[in-house]
Amino acid sequence: LLVDFIYAADFDVTVATVHQVLNAASKLKLHGAITVCTLFLTQPSHCHADSVGNILESAHKAGASQLKEHCLKYIDEHTTAVLSNPSFHPPPALFREVLSRDGLVIDELELFRYVMDWAKREQSKRILKAEEAKPPEEEGEEGKAAEPDRTSLTACLCDDGVIEQL
Repeated sequence: LLVDFIYAADFDVTVATVHQVLNAASKLKLHGAITVCTLFLTQPSHCHADSVGNILESAHKAGASQLKEHCLKYIDEHTTAVLSNPSFHPPPALFREVLSRDGLVIDELELFRYVMDWAKREQSKRILKAEEAKPPEEEGEEGKAAEPDRTSLTACLCDDGVIEQL
């Protein structure tokens, strides 16, 4: 697709390819292709409560500032619908950025509940990752210092600075 864009300045993206194309276009500094992806993803049929989290992450990774700002404004206007959606699970730094916005339209107690839901999902994700990365126990490891527990609910909220935004 990007070769088509380079030679013909035209290409078609689909829901299935747009995130990969955006990422590649960003790496290749193809600003026109980034614009095509942005226009595609900002259409109401593509940017909604179920998809805005994935679009926000892609925009953040690609450095597509206009697309990222569009997603953040969408979240401001549809805060409850987005935060209550189980598919909305941005990484901690991006979640902190969302929480720091003044435009969120949500009651503080409700926001706290959604933050706790996010932290519980983050905790589950970290536990799975820790279990997958856990090496088999070897003999003679009793004297080793224990690693800090990054899977606790407190760690999910505090270590990543999420709770500071509340």
